[in-house]
Amino acid sequence: MQFKKSAQRLYTKIESIGQWELLIVMVMVTVFLGQLYYKPFYSEFRFSLSVTALSLLLFYFNKISCFFIACLVGFSTVIFRGACLWLAEGTFSAIESVSVLFFYIVYGIIFSLLQIKEKERQFLYVFFALWVCDTLSNVAELVARQGIMAANLESVAPVLVIAGLIRSALSVFIYALVALLVTRAARKQEKKQYYQMLVFFSTLKDDLFFFRKLMENLETTMQDSYSLYEQLEDGKRKELALQVARSIHEVKKDYMRISTSMEGILSEEYRDASLRISAVFAALEQNFNRYQLFDKEPVEMRFHYHQNLLLSDYSAVVSILNNLITNSLEAIKDGGGSPAWLHVEQENQGSFCVLSVADNGPGIAPENLEYIFDPGFSTKFDKQTGQLSNGLGLVQIRYLAEQMGGRVEVSSQPGETTFRVYLPLAAITRPANADIQGNEAVEDATPFLSAGR
Repeated sequence: MQFKKSAQRLYTKIESIGQWELLIVMVMVTVFLGQLYYKPFYSEFRFSLSVTALSLLLFYFNKISCFFIACLVGFSTVIFRGACLWLAEGTFSAIESVSVLFFYIVYGIIFSLLQIKEKERQFLYVFFALWVCDTLSNVAELVARQGIMAANLESVAPVLVIAGLIRSALSVFIYALVALLVTRAARKQEKKQYYQMLVFFSTLKDDLFFFRKLMENLETTMQDSYSLYEQLEDGKRKELALQVARSIHEVKKDYMRISTSMEGILSEEYRDASLRISAVFAALEQNFNRYQLFDKEPVEMRFHYHQNLLLSDYSAVVSILNNLITNSLEAIKDGGGSPAWLHVEQENQGSFCVLSVADNGPGIAPENLEYIFDPGFSTKFDKQTGQLSNGLGLVQIRYLAEQMGGRVEVSSQPGETTFRVYLPLAAITRPANADIQGNEAVEDATPFLSAGR
């Protein structure tokens, strides 16, 4: 965990560095790696890790010329080695400098001609192309160092080929490993964002449902007010009834505008999407664990399903569980057992899907059990402001369940409370013969909702 946090901090710092500043740093690292070398011919000719670092450097900077980067590394290597030689022995080798520079220039030219960067995901091609770059550049350096007649290429060719093979394989391995880690990190981030959006759109969808219900109530109230206006005789009361009807009409228009905006946000893809119960559980678990990151004693949460149902109306399930889990966490914080735990479970009983949420909170007082589903009833309040909760969470849960032909049951005693929501399978699941191929990807963190396409 500590290594992961350190790596994330390092990545953040790298991202904050400008491209050219980062290039200079990476060039310096490449030059220093050139000091880790092996001399196979007992001469000044050497094999080092700088070539592996150079190939990775060329892949990283997409907007800078490969030839320019190779030349920059070459000149930097010449200056660094020349300075070290001068300080150590007081001499400077022109042949050494020219041959080293020649290696990097040839490497940059061949790398560009073979278009390795454009085919970076074709690992087999990249391997052979880097092998060619490495081998031919070593040949060029050897010729520049000893001359074409004295180079004795036949005897050194096997060593050059093997060295190029090893360094090219190492470069491809490191690059493929980094690419894999980056891809996994990106998918993990997409999965996190997807789960957050899933909970958000589920809540939005059910809020939209209650908005529509409220507009129906407003319409009924407005008609009653206007009917009262027509029945009253002329006078202040009649004018007041008309004013009330007008005011309700204005409120209804405001709600219609909000409802239209919400429908615009909630695209057709999200309205008609289907989802596995495993993905719903994963989204809720991640969402609530995120809110507990800074808690001194986080609640141990366990999610378990017996049947991985394909939900046609996942938003109702998300909304129900979201409200129940929120209530449980708040109850536990008000005086639960230690260690605190919360269990969410799904199982099928006959024609019903049963969703249960259990916790080891203080429990619900027996005298309150018959009132907890009444609108406005609540025992929760803000300790700082003293403001009482609106008490609509459980009302919404029961209303959603009953609209689908289900029910809600609760059992409570000191130290344990369990809510069970019975939802008809026919109301929340897709047919068994439905095409579910697209939905399997959701469990693997595909960042898009699948609609069974």
